[in-house]
Amino acid sequence: MRISAIADITGGELLTSPAVVATQQIRLEAKKVHRGDCYLAYEGSGGIRQALENGAYAIITPFPEVNLDPEIGWIQVVDLDIAFFSLLRYHFLQIEQDGYLLPLCLFDMAKRFVSDKSILFLDRSNLHTKGADLFTMETPPKLVFLPNNGIGPLLLPKGKHFQSSSVDASTERLSLFTCRIMWNHRAVVVRIPRFLAFQVPWLTAFLDQENIPYEIHEAITCRRFYPIFLNTANEICSFGSSNRVLIGSDGTDREMKEALNYLEAGSLWAKKIILYRKSRQTIENGRMVADEEEAAAILKDEPFHFAFLGNLDPEEVAERMAPEGSVLG
Repeated sequence: MRISAIADITGGELLTSPAVVATQQIRLEAKKVHRGDCYLAYEGSGGIRQALENGAYAIITPFPEVNLDPEIGWIQVVDLDIAFFSLLRYHFLQIEQDGYLLPLCLFDMAKRFVSDKSILFLDRSNLHTKGADLFTMETPPKLVFLPNNGIGPLLLPKGKHFQSSSVDASTERLSLFTCRIMWNHRAVVVRIPRFLAFQVPWLTAFLDQENIPYEIHEAITCRRFYPIFLNTANEICSFGSSNRVLIGSDGTDREMKEALNYLEAGSLWAKKIILYRKSRQTIENGRMVADEEEAAAILKDEPFHFAFLGNLDPEEVAERMAPEGSVLG
């Protein structure tokens, strides 16, 4: 790609009149830079030095540089993330990448269902790793899946939006977090909130229609909810014989808020305790704890129906709550 074109795409200012005209690959890690590549300076001045030593032809940086090498292209941008995002969007448009934009809950489920490794799931959590790899792939992904909010429609403007299919499905509630779904004479048990369960048949009908291979594993755990069921002796048991539940969640702050909102709506008359590790942001009506041991000490002494554990391991908390010598089943 021509260095002048990179400056135009990223909205940056080309500070030099380089002797070289074009670059080979886009790199985000200086150690991976080869002669002729363009380097996005996420690693600061140390990364820039290494990229130059490795033969970079262009540097994209938000930092003003004093000693510019006039032989290569120096492109100054306001924001590196915007520059990277713009280059990736341009790349998708150039290769006419096929892809789909899914609602976030279906995006999360599809990541668990779809078995084809040539299909890429791209969101903010892996944008700088998987996204950077796209520039150097000899064969582009068969399909790219993105969430239909936030970066999705901007990054993949020609992506096809998910359309829900009309399917005959019924849901049997087994517990607050476990459902049995029946559709097309097939039953599956999933461990996700009930309000998401009806979307599983929609997703599979969509995947069938698009001939995308997938597998459904029973007792799929949704990352927003990780329930551990306890009996009156604080021993782990099955959901049918429990009277207290520990609910773990290690997602983002927004996902934890969604989990809490669902819990509040589904258990209005239940006693709830909210505990979260100190490294997380403040959660309304919650208590900060240092670790699983402190959480277990609190839960041992207080009556509750549901304990929401933010960024804490519910199994470890349960083990610390159990009486000594008990057998956890």
